[in-house]
Amino acid sequence: MKATVLVAAHKAFKYESFGDSYQVIQVGSAGAKTRLPYLHDDVGENISAKNNTYCELTALYWGWKNLGSDIKGLCHYRRYLAHHWFAVNQKKNVLTDEELRQYLQKYDLLVSKPGYRTLELSWYPMGCGLEHDRPYVYTKRAIRNICPEYLPAFERVYHGRFICPLNIVIGKSNVFDDYCSWLFSVAQEIERLLDEDGGVPPREIGFITERLLSVYIEKNKDSLKVKGFPVAQIDKTSQKGNLIKVCMERVGLYKVMVFIRGWMTFLKYYVQLLLGKPVINSKEYV
Repeated sequence: MKATVLVAAHKAFKYESFGDSYQVIQVGSAGAKTRLPYLHDDVGENISAKNNTYCELTALYWGWKNLGSDIKGLCHYRRYLAHHWFAVNQKKNVLTDEELRQYLQKYDLLVSKPGYRTLELSWYPMGCGLEHDRPYVYTKRAIRNICPEYLPAFERVYHGRFICPLNIVIGKSNVFDDYCSWLFSVAQEIERLLDEDGGVPPREIGFITERLLSVYIEKNKDSLKVKGFPVAQIDKTSQKGNLIKVCMERVGLYKVMVFIRGWMTFLKYYVQLLLGKPVINSKEYV
């Protein structure tokens, strides 16, 4: 089986190849001042010009529309699916070409391991305040408009405590294509709704849709076989942060900090509401 996993990058970086399946793609090529020696997301059928709001999804769209591989996927220039959250030798940690093929003989999708919402992704404790949360409101409206059968799964994900973060997904081409077809139909509807209400802020679509992989999996869990993996962060700064996170999780501190952060966000929201200030914007969570 031919496999192509796109490695989304918006700038030049020191690339250490993890196998022939991994191919770097320059996202936002249509508006880039410098054309890097990678694949480009403005060739063929594309939405490269929307990279400012769609982020790495312009690479996902490009893979959906232009790749003919049996296995398709997306990861990031700093983040890859791996065996362990942290490793001294990341080259041996990241999933190899052969491992991808072996896993996808048994599974339909490989994703980032569902995890407790991190400090950056924590929303409201127990789902409190979601009715005023911008990503929740626009995503729910979009799903209700075009695929209402997904609403129960959407609610379970948004009121739950676990998601598959980072828009990292690798799968059999038919499943990958089906996911992308659904994802971009919802993303385009969210974009339309935001345009009607004043426009789409930078990074907004990429941020909002990061939760939709979990919604897709939740809706189709009876027919899909999905395996989650730790995400290796290969630059030195991210490795240190990942090691600290793992150590905190081992002693139970990480969930405590997420819980505290969630309630602080919840209280901050209601103080803003009482003072008549605008509701929380998604940029607080980026």
